[in-house]
Amino acid sequence: MVYLTHYSMLQANQPLDLNAQADLDLMTHLLHADILLSNEQGFLKQAFDGLWKPKHRVLMTSEEFVRFLDKL
Repeated sequence: MVYLTHYSMLQANQPLDLNAQADLDLMTHLLHADILLSNEQGFLKQAFDGLWKPKHRVLMTSEEFVRFLDKL
């Protein structure tokens, strides 16, 4: 919730992302995940970069995930 306030202050002149709360809920429920799969480039990507990336977690698009699976 603190991040959402921080994000809103930084993006004060931008339209609200209607999925921001759902994105934060998703990230909260997946606290132990190493990879987050999403094609979104808005709030979720910025929240991921601020909250999860410093913890060495990975955000992949569906295309990147399929390429990753092909390498296994």
